Amino acid sequence: MKAGDPNPLHEAISAAMAERKSRRRSIHTLTQIQVLIIDDNPRDREACMRALGRQSGVHYLLVEAVDGPSGLEALAAQPPDVLL
Repeated sequence: MKAGDPNPLHEAISAAMAERKSRRRSIHTLTQIQVLIIDDNPRDREACMRALGRQSGVHYLLVEAVDGPSGLEALAAQPPDVLL
């Protein structure tokens, strides 16, 4: 990628954020919060999932992606409430 070329990851994140804003839902009204975890290290993904699993009073729907390309696919398919 050359300097000044559009970054596909940034474009996908911007599109997902715009989609979330267009829904105009408050995080406080959600019954569950969808979290997309993108990391190529399985131990780091597992640590994030364990930490979120310990939170009481909040139900997280955890989706994981093993690398950037699969993360972009997951992001485009179903924009999450939170991206890690």
